Amino acid sequence: MAQSVGFIVCVLLPAFVTIIAPITRVSLSYDGSVVSVSARWFVYCLLPYRVTRLAPVTGISSEFTAGQIERNRSRQVRTEDTAALIFSNQEQEMVIPISPINKNSALKKVEAFLAAPDSAGLRFWTIANWKFSLLMGGALSLLAGLYFVGIGMTIVKFGRKFVRKRK
Repeated sequence: MAQSVGFIVCVLLPAFVTIIAPITRVSLSYDGSVVSVSARWFVYCLLPYRVTRLAPVTGISSEFTAGQIERNRSRQVRTEDTAALIFSNQEQEMVIPISPINKNSALKKVEAFLAAPDSAGLRFWTIANWKFSLLMGGALSLLAGLYFVGIGMTIVKFGRKFVRKRK
């Protein structure tokens, strides 16, 4: 029972937090005729779990959703603002969550690259929500790291006992 609670709290909870508020590595490249974009989504703040690609990229836009005031019985709570970068071509779109604070600077970088693409490309990180993604996700990811180190140490300890008994 304790192992399952440890697994849920130390492994599944950090994975859930870092998936719902993702940290993403965005890469734009130019091959001489077409601009393409790829986004690598990370779980535990450092392990890539999903890659999406879009080519050719013909447009970039952004989306902003202001937080709303929700009323409880005893108080009012304002929800977080959200934003996204939207890469598009004639057939499809790629939506990448980004912190509202970083939306304008990232949008300017991408617009400048699309206006004058070069072979060096453009790479940048997006964080969906600084407080939740990085602070909470990062702290919880440390729990997952400790859990896996503990499991590894247990396996090594068991392996040593097994080797000693065979000698």
